Amino acid sequence: MKTSNFNSEKTAAAVALSPASGKAANYLIPLILIVCLFFMWGMAGNLNDILIKQFKKTFELSDFQSGLVQSAFYLGYFLFAIPASLVMRKFNYKSGIIIGLLLYAAGAFLFYPAAEVGSYAFFLFALFVIASGLAFLETAANPYVSVLGTPETATFRLNLAQSFNPIGCIT
Repeated sequence: MKTSNFNSEKTAAAVALSPASGKAANYLIPLILIVCLFFMWGMAGNLNDILIKQFKKTFELSDFQSGLVQSAFYLGYFLFAIPASLVMRKFNYKSGIIIGLLLYAAGAFLFYPAAEVGSYAFFLFALFVIASGLAFLETAANPYVSVLGTPETATFRLNLAQSFNPIGCIT
């Protein structure tokens, strides 16, 4: 019988960071990668404002129609946050991160055929897929950062990782 994913990952991280093991840096690479994800979705969320202006001009949209960009994006978050948590409950945080990255990449690659077809609805679907991936990433990243080290420094690691989100927004 499989134990809770959170407990098994937390235990694995604690063992890897115990002074006796001498492997305190084993979590550094995963932590750096997760911090990059925080940066990446900071950028992704702010690209919508640029897209709205470009879509409005290209597709000659009304204000209501151009507002659908934000709706499609945040609908992905709304619809996929709970399924993401269920996937991570059944499997683990890493699987949630991988699914999130695959969805994010699929949504980004969908922009090419959307541009070829010239369909506003296709672009909205691509944004929805990107946001669905971001829902998986954000649902997995916060607790995963918490288990990548000692429990005493979990809050610091989480705050450090989250500080890269606004840097991505500014970028």
